[in-house]
Amino acid sequence: MKKNTLFIILISFTLAINAQVKYYINSNVGQPWGQNTNITSMNTVFGVGTWTQAFFETVNVNAMLQPTVCFIFVDGSDNNATALNTFLTANLPAIQNWVSAGGKLFLNAAPNVGGNINFGFGGTTLIYPGFAGTATNSPGMAAFPIFNGPAVPAGTSFTGGSYSHGAISGGISVPIMDGSSGSVATERFQGLGRVIFGGMTTTNFHNPQPNATNLRNNILSYLGGCCGASPSVTVTATSSMICAGQSVTLTASGATGGTYTFFPGNLTGTSVVISPSVSTNYNIVATPTAGCSGGTTIRVSVSVAPPTVAVSGGNTVICAGSSPILTAGGAITYSWNNGAVTNTIAPTPTANISYTVVGLNGCGSSTAVTSLTVSPSPSVSVSGNTLICGTGTNVLTASGANTYSWNTGITTASISLSPTVTTNYTVVGTNTVAGCTNTFTTSIVVAANPTVAITGGTAVVCQGSPVNLTASGAATYSWSNGAVTATIAPTPTANASYTVVGTNGCGSNTAVTNVTVNPTPVVSVAGSTLICGTGTNVLTANGANTYSWNNGATTSSISVSPTITTNYTVVGTNTVGNCTNTFTTSIIVSTNPTVAIAGGTAAVCAGSAINLTASGANTYSWSNGAATTTIAPTPTANASYTVVGTNTAGCTNSAVKAVTVTAAPSVSVAGASTICAGETSTLTASGANTYSWNTGSTSSSIVVTPTANATYTAYGTSTVTGCTGNITANIVVSPCTGLNSKSVSLSGLSVYPNPSNGEFIVELNNGLNKIIEVTDLTGRLVLTNTSSKDKVNVSMANLANGVYYLKVQSNNAVEVIKVIKQ
Repeated sequence: MKKNTLFIILISFTLAINAQVKYYINSNVGQPWGQNTNITSMNTVFGVGTWTQAFFETVNVNAMLQPTVCFIFVDGSDNNATALNTFLTANLPAIQNWVSAGGKLFLNAAPNVGGNINFGFGGTTLIYPGFAGTATNSPGMAAFPIFNGPAVPAGTSFTGGSYSHGAISGGISVPIMDGSSGSVATERFQGLGRVIFGGMTTTNFHNPQPNATNLRNNILSYLGGCCGASPSVTVTATSSMICAGQSVTLTASGATGGTYTFFPGNLTGTSVVISPSVSTNYNIVATPTAGCSGGTTIRVSVSVAPPTVAVSGGNTVICAGSSPILTAGGAITYSWNNGAVTNTIAPTPTANISYTVVGLNGCGSSTAVTSLTVSPSPSVSVSGNTLICGTGTNVLTASGANTYSWNTGITTASISLSPTVTTNYTVVGTNTVAGCTNTFTTSIVVAANPTVAITGGTAVVCQGSPVNLTASGAATYSWSNGAVTATIAPTPTANASYTVVGTNGCGSNTAVTNVTVNPTPVVSVAGSTLICGTGTNVLTANGANTYSWNNGATTSSISVSPTITTNYTVVGTNTVGNCTNTFTTSIIVSTNPTVAIAGGTAAVCAGSAINLTASGANTYSWSNGAATTTIAPTPTANASYTVVGTNTAGCTNSAVKAVTVTAAPSVSVAGASTICAGETSTLTASGANTYSWNTGSTSSSIVVTPTANATYTAYGTSTVTGCTGNITANIVVSPCTGLNSKSVSLSGLSVYPNPSNGEFIVELNNGLNKIIEVTDLTGRLVLTNTSSKDKVNVSMANLANGVYYLKVQSNNAVEVIKVIKQ
């Protein structure tokens, strides 16, 4: 049962490790001793055909250092040291990046020849020679996985002729195995990956066997056995520097739900307390609940006493401008009074100054002071004539220093010189104090009257084109256009002449050049620049003699049918001077807008507003003259409304809305329009089917008793069309003060018809004289009549409609009757 279980586990392990590519790399020249045993180990651990052998001299590093490659065994033992060193020198940055991304690396070398090899990863070095007759596990590493499986027993002590040919030094890595000359195998976590550095020899040359073979197989299984993702582990320390005898707590995180083991010491838990007696590197190995293990490396520095800090390179005299190197030693970290936190600084003081450095280790700090005395550099200058016209001798004199050295070999302050060509002379002046120096250079110019010439440009240019003119033969120049440089680039618009005066210390001379300017054509393009939908436009260029379009045409006019907005550029050329100019125009291709009218209804009542809203374009023009998006016409008869919409390109389209108009009913109201206060009036509406008054009544007739002048509106609706008409009736209310509508003084008096259209009959059968007076509501007398007839006609046709008071006097009696003309 156990054998079957073990067989299943091994099958699963083999499937897992074959998920990604593995490499064994060595040299194809002078292959290392024991290469065959290395190959046997690769086959034993990973299986035949599941890994790739490559060589330092021919391997494609970029193709190898990919995420699909999870493990690389690099072997540079014995005579392969030079090939390995060359390979690492060229590829270390790429290898380190690959490991940081999750790769696992076994980097082993035990050379018989060659010097130290830089393994990289923070300065890890293989020191040669470093022979070790016996190799055993480092203190606290007995429980490390490579000593315990899966090849068992691996053991932890390896004796023999010479198990290692080198010692691993430098960098922040954790010793796994030690020899008599130092660590022969160390491990370092780098990012998401890990690397084991080895100085172990192969097993067919040195004994013992088979433990050495088992150890190598265990290393291969440990590094290449899991190719999945590793957790990103971090570790914090309560202090990275302690004094001997003190403790520090290391706390790991990053492997959710997993466990942590701290090496050396084989301590487990999320946090552990350690008390190293010497500076120690620790590996924290995280084993998650799923996936591959990962980890990180941290160093805890241990000091036995406060530091004794010293500074080298100071307490000296320096020259101004120099940067001496000051190096502090004796501590672990440093802090200078100029803000630097490195052990070495290179200041450039301008005056005497002291520098203080505080050095710290885990046990305390101490201070060192060094001083720099700054000696000024001499201010060297040279005087003397620096011009020789033709031939002659000039004397140059240096000053400002104590001693001098010229580039001619002369060491006096003054030198006599007779150069035949312009020559530079340099003198180095030295102060006797501190030996500080400075330099000064001057030139003696050998010249004659200049022979000035103008080169460059052309005799004929096009208008608006620059012409490069360069004067030569003198030291300084002055042009007729005001320029004082050797070269000018004027842009003449007409024929022009340019004169330059060249001067050196010996005199001046003049040169002239003439430039002919041909006119540049003024090119323009005519033609429609808009196509709505599809179409053909004709563009016509003018202003030049010949034309060349960017579509290849060479005629002045072109017919184009673009399907998208397109730029057309024409180059126009004049036959005189071959001068050109350019003009660009665009034909905008746009679609006609899809214009629609929303809102309103197909049928409305006369006098009702209909809201019509256009859409689909940018601007609109309606058939009623409006230019807004929305209109609200009030049609009185059937009507059509047309809108023309225009988009931003200028393309148009239209839409039409037809509206049927139904006439509203003609409503009228009958009833008294003038009453006395307190009286009632019956108003009756007609002309529609249903009615609604502003009083809230919905009957055709209403009875009202206004106390003051009032307005009543009747709304009549037709049940065929649903349209509504309205009419307003005004009622005048009179107080009728002091008058009676009937008096009994004149028995038998009657006035009729009342109301009337203005013609009234006054009847009183007494055969006596009758005085008739008519007043309005204000009491103003508007009509009189006297008659002895028993029937008297009273005409009020010329008076306005309204209420009047008719007074009849007869036989010493009076009666007043209210009459209404309507």
